[in-house]
Amino acid sequence: MAEALTGMGVPADRAEPLATPLISGLEGASLIARTERDMRTLQTVAREFGPLLDSCAQRRSPRG
Repeated sequence: MAEALTGMGVPADRAEPLATPLISGLEGASLIARTERDMRTLQTVAREFGPLLDSCAQRRSPRG
C-alpha cells in the first residue's frame, strides 16, 4: 500500500504512516459491509479517504 501511495505522489515519509489507517479502515468497512450485506459503509470510507489522499499527494507538473 505504501508503494502504491508513493506512486500516486504521496511523499515516501508520509506513505508508510498513511497506509496503516487506510488498510484498517478498508478492512473494517469490508467486514461491516459483508456482515450487513450493505455497501454503504465501504462507500463512506472510500469517499472520506479520497480528500485525505488528495491532500497528501504532491502536485506533479504536466510535463512530468
